[in-house]
Amino acid sequence: MSESESQIIFELKERVLRLEYEQLRLLDQSQKIESRLTGDLQQLRDQVKRLEEGRLTVHNASQQLESGEYRKDLGWESGYWELGQGTKRKGPRSHDGFITFTQPFKSTPRIHLGVSKLDTADRPLRVDVTAHEVTKTGFKIRISTWENSEVYGINVQWLAHSFPFDGQ
Repeated sequence: MSESESQIIFELKERVLRLEYEQLRLLDQSQKIESRLTGDLQQLRDQVKRLEEGRLTVHNASQQLESGEYRKDLGWESGYWELGQGTKRKGPRSHDGFITFTQPFKSTPRIHLGVSKLDTADRPLRVDVTAHEVTKTGFKIRISTWENSEVYGINVQWLAHSFPFDGQ
C-alpha cells in the first residue's frame, strides 16, 4: 500500500469517526428534545385533566343549585310569592299566602322578605310585608295595608335559612 493510499484511508476513517460523533451528538439532542416534549405533553395532559375536573365541579354545582340539592347541604331555600288581586276597601286589611319548603329544615329557619314588584294607586302608600307562623316545613307571608292605601298587586321574594347553617 502506497503512502497516498494510506493517507486516503486515514482521511476516510477520520471522516467516519466525525460522522459517528455527529450522529451520536444528534441522537443525544433528539433524546433531550423528545424528553422535553414528553414532559410538556404530560403537563398539558395534567392541565386538561384539571380543567375537566373544574368544569365538572362547576357543572355539578349548577345542577345542585337547579335541583335544590345545594339548599339541602347548606340549609337554605328561596323563592317568590305573588298577590295578583289586591283590595280597594278602606281600613285595615291583609292577605296571606302559605309557602311550603321543598324539604323540611332541621331547625326552624329565619325568613328574609323583599318586595320585588308593587302595583298601587297614586296616593299615600301603606304596606307591611311580614312572615308569620314559621315552621320547619313552611311559613305564612302576610301583606297588610290600612287607611285608604290600595294595593293591586305585589311580588315578594323570600329566603329561608337555618342559623347556623344546617350543613356546617
